[in-house]
Amino acid sequence: MTVWSKDGTPLHSASFGPAKSEVPITSRSLDNVRDLDVADLDGDGKKEILAATFDGMVVALNCRCEKV
Repeated sequence: MTVWSKDGTPLHSASFGPAKSEVPITSRSLDNVRDLDVADLDGDGKKEILAATFDGMVVALNCRCEKV
C-alpha cells in the first residue's frame, strides 16, 4: 500500500507480505488485501488506514503507513 502526494510522488508505503501461493504472482497483492477503509479512529482529526487480509488479519496504519 502506498500513500501518494497530490503531484503523484510516493510518500509512504507498507507491505502486507506474500499472498496465498496458489494465486499467480501477478495478482497476489490484489488477492492478499481483501478490504480497505479510511477513518479517524482516535478522534485526532487525522485519518488512519484500515486493511483486512485474506487470512483475517486487520491492520491499522497512520498516514505515514506506520502501525497504529
